[in-house]
Amino acid sequence: MKIVDLTKSVQDNPAAPSFLRVKIKPKSRRMARLMVRLLGLPYRLMPDDFEGWANLFTRCRAFSHPSELHGGLCGRLAAGARLSEQQWLEVVCEHVGIAPGALTSDDDLPPELPAFMDEAYHQTLDRLRATDMAFQPLLPEDDYAFD
Repeated sequence: MKIVDLTKSVQDNPAAPSFLRVKIKPKSRRMARLMVRLLGLPYRLMPDDFEGWANLFTRCRAFSHPSELHGGLCGRLAAGARLSEQQWLEVVCEHVGIAPGALTSDDDLPPELPAFMDEAYHQTLDRLRATDMAFQPLLPEDDYAFD
């Protein structure tokens, strides 16, 4: 058995037979983009700052902290877990304190919540995979008061 060092970049060898070549196909995000178009939202849903997340959590009347959800996601992804869109939304609903069925039926919830969280999942995964080591966890400013 050969051990592969995943810390080194993977390169395709054009001289290798076709069945041995590296083939990486990213997951399609068509559904999330379609929802964004239908709702008339901007394509860049996930803000890089804490305030955007906090505003969304406030509009959802969430009882948990955005950093807690993002930290849990980072831990799962760093440990190698990959969640389907449905599994991720169930985790989001649990942290926010809403029933999973309320995402489609509750008029009080922001309509962009599912698309926002899907983008948050993929963007966090992409940032953790990046080779530039520039990942930053979602944290409030130093003067933010935790209640």
